[in-house]
Amino acid sequence: MNDKAFLQYAMEQSFIFPQVGTAEIAVLSRSLEKNAGYTFTDNRHPHIMPYSLPVAMTRKYTKSALYDIRHNARLYTEYNLLKHDLSENIIMPAEFAELSKAKQVLDLDNVSRQAAQRKKITATIFPSAFIEQYKNIRAEYMADTQKAAEVYQKNPIAVNIALLNDFADMFQKFMKKTHLPHLALKLNKKRLLYYLNEAAQLLKTHQILSWDFCETHNFYGEDKKFFHKEARYCRDTFEKLIKLMCQLPDEPQLFAVIQELLISPRKFHNALKIYREKHECKNADKIAELRHKEQKLFRYFAILQYLNGARAAFENKFLDECPQKRPPALPTVSPEEELKKISKIVAEGRAVNAAGKLCVMYMAALKNYGDVHQEFLQAL
Repeated sequence: MNDKAFLQYAMEQSFIFPQVGTAEIAVLSRSLEKNAGYTFTDNRHPHIMPYSLPVAMTRKYTKSALYDIRHNARLYTEYNLLKHDLSENIIMPAEFAELSKAKQVLDLDNVSRQAAQRKKITATIFPSAFIEQYKNIRAEYMADTQKAAEVYQKNPIAVNIALLNDFADMFQKFMKKTHLPHLALKLNKKRLLYYLNEAAQLLKTHQILSWDFCETHNFYGEDKKFFHKEARYCRDTFEKLIKLMCQLPDEPQLFAVIQELLISPRKFHNALKIYREKHECKNADKIAELRHKEQKLFRYFAILQYLNGARAAFENKFLDECPQKRPPALPTVSPEEELKKISKIVAEGRAVNAAGKLCVMYMAALKNYGDVHQEFLQAL
């Protein structure tokens, strides 16, 4: 495999298998289905709905990255230096006292010339500014969503009203789509109504839904090629509606309101009006806006996490699969001098100004998040 082919392979794999650690905020999952995208879930705040990253978006990032690899001379220069370092395979002795501190300061998965050179190679494609800004954004996101959670806790009635309205909006959107002349949608409309009513009745009578409630309720066409897409849409909608329903407190009246919606929008609006008359709430609209802004914030944060994961996978995992032959590891006899060389490579990498399509897209993603963050703060 020549250099160009390997680097393209490493880049493609990085966007297919982004490196997302267990300490990350959003848990990433991917369906085994063909052309399935990535789903991000914020387990710290269950009220935030999961976000599915479109496959088209991941392909766009990958395509831009592969274009940059073909037109980046600096990349190949740095890659040749990596191959030289691998051919020597000099490593730091494990007992070196400064190793742990250096790993944290230099932000390396392991303290070695090879790891430092991988970071420098990565900097020719991925903007170094993105890494530092993402770290700050990550901490910022955690603090801001915690503040929002405290606001929700102080305004339970407003949250209930927001949940009911969100449920109604999603449900009515689904009902409009079932007007399309598609067999899977028409057949699954009846199933969805029945399943939701079953769930509402269980919750209304102070019962809990089993952990596999959604999995044990099937939709027509899930196992059929020509109906699978529409059936998948029905299941996704069902799971989201159940998630919203399960966020409501154990108050029978709330689930009775949902059951009225399953009959007609008019009955729902009348039932919701009665609920609001019985429960004074002056800030329902503000709480609803905050929830929607927070959901949007999570969507743009998930994109940043995915992009950082692709960068980390390229640097720490797939570049390390370089086919260069490596002799047995040779611990350096002068770890202090080796650490200076490693630190110098890292510093040089931080000074590299990445250029290319991917760099523009990464910086645009940061700006987009910043704009959405300002909207969220105004609502907060």
